Amino acid sequence: MTQSNLSRRTFLKMAGTTVGASLLAACAPVATAPAGEAGASAPATAPVSLWVLQTADFHPDYNDFVKKHIEDFAASKGWELELADVAGFVAGGAELQKIAAQVAADDSPDLIQRNYSVPQYNQLGLIVPVTDIVNEVIAKHGDTGARQKKDLMIDADWYAVPFHIRSDGGWARKDLWDAAGIDITAIKTYDELRDACMEISDPS
Repeated sequence: MTQSNLSRRTFLKMAGTTVGASLLAACAPVATAPAGEAGASAPATAPVSLWVLQTADFHPDYNDFVKKHIEDFAASKGWELELADVAGFVAGGAELQKIAAQVAADDSPDLIQRNYSVPQYNQLGLIVPVTDIVNEVIAKHGDTGARQKKDLMIDADWYAVPFHIRSDGGWARKDLWDAAGIDITAIKTYDELRDACMEISDPS
């Protein structure tokens, strides 16, 4: 698929809060028509196309919800849409290598909705900043959490739009640990954690 109809800047201006995704680096400039009599270039009339990779997540209803929003957005803009899903949790799929090859060939998807390593994709030159979009989302819905900033920002730029985040850590009530004089962040082993939990445990 030749990505010649949608520039990164055009998408940034038009996309708003469509999907939680990253713009891939091979999006090409918008094509322009030959200069008219006045010598000014006019936008080409070729239809705009959008190629999106959507992660197939655990729950089919969730996937259908996201897919419908992508389809409705493209339809509202009058864009041609190519929407493909990619397996959410499959090891050994060589997805990174495939994306890198597509970007190098200037034939990559425009957007990818994915949980992946932003620093790794950025180091390989596969994604571009989406700070404009994230700032628009923050202005409308409020600031993100610290976790999203840690995972998705490099220096002062966002390289992915926060879409959702899973709770994949341990959680504790800080007031209980503080009252017992225990620094929970200093605990490094399960043995230490068990002993600390026993210390603050109150069966009554």
